[in-house]
Amino acid sequence: MSVTQTQERRNSNGIIVLSLGGSLLVPDQQGPRVDFIVQFVRLIIAEQQRWRKVVIVCGGGRTARTYIDGARSVLREMGVLPAVDNPRWVADQHWLGIHATRENAHLMRTIFRHAGNHAFYRVLKNPHQVPLEALQSDRRVVLAAGWKPGWSTDYVAARMAGVFGARTIVNLTNVDRIYDRDPKLDGAQPLQEVSWEEYFSKFPRTKFEPGDNTPFDPVAAGFAADHGMRVIVFKGSNLKDLKGFLGGGPYVDRFRGTVIGGTARTANGSVEVRA
Repeated sequence: MSVTQTQERRNSNGIIVLSLGGSLLVPDQQGPRVDFIVQFVRLIIAEQQRWRKVVIVCGGGRTARTYIDGARSVLREMGVLPAVDNPRWVADQHWLGIHATRENAHLMRTIFRHAGNHAFYRVLKNPHQVPLEALQSDRRVVLAAGWKPGWSTDYVAARMAGVFGARTIVNLTNVDRIYDRDPKLDGAQPLQEVSWEEYFSKFPRTKFEPGDNTPFDPVAAGFAADHGMRVIVFKGSNLKDLKGFLGGGPYVDRFRGTVIGGTARTANGSVEVRA
C-alpha cells in the first residue's frame, strides 16, 4: 500500500525535506567527502528528535557529471557522439545522473542505518509510490533519490514534500544564497528573501536538463509555489546554519541564506527564520 498524491497532507506536522546537493557529498573525483558526511550525519542524528520525519533527497554530484562526461568523451573518440537533441542520448544522460543520485542515497542510508539504525530501510524514488510504512515507521530519517528522466532531485524533493505533508524544503547546495544578479559580477547583493514571482523572473519555469546550475530547479520551484511551500537555500557546507535552523526555535540575526516564497523577517524588521 502506498501514499498517492490524493492522500497528501496539508500540514507539515514536524516533517522537513532536505534537498542535499550531490556536490556536497561527492565534490570531486576523489570520492565521498568523508569529513562533511561525518558532520552532517552527526547533526541530523542529534536534531532528529525534534522532527517526526527528516526526508533527505540526495543529488548526484561529481559522480553524475563524471559518468555523463565520460560517456560523451568515449562516444566522441569513437566518432559516434549523438546529436545534442537525440532523444535516446538525452534520456541516457538523465539515467546516468539518476543512478548517481541513487548511489549517493544508498551511501547515506547505509551510514544512517549503521550509525544507530536511524534510517528507513528503503531508498525512495517514485513520489507516487511512497509506502505507508515510510511514514509510519519509527525510523525518523528517510532517504530518497532520483526517479526518472526529466525529474531533478529538487523536483523529487518538492513532490516528496507534497506526499509527506512538509511545507518547507531546505535546499543544501554549494552557494550561500541567491543574489540580485550573477554573484560573479561586482556589486552583486545577497537576498534574504525572494517572492516566487521574483524567483521566476530570474529563473523562468523551464524543463530540467542534466547539469543545470540554478539555486533550485525552476520546475521544482513551480510545484513548490503552486502548493504554498517555501524553499530555504543554505550553503550546505556551513552546518552551523543548518543546525541553527533545525534546532526548533527561531534562527535569529545570523541567518545566511535565502527564503523563497516566504519571509525572513519579523514585524520589527529583525531576521527570524523558524523551521
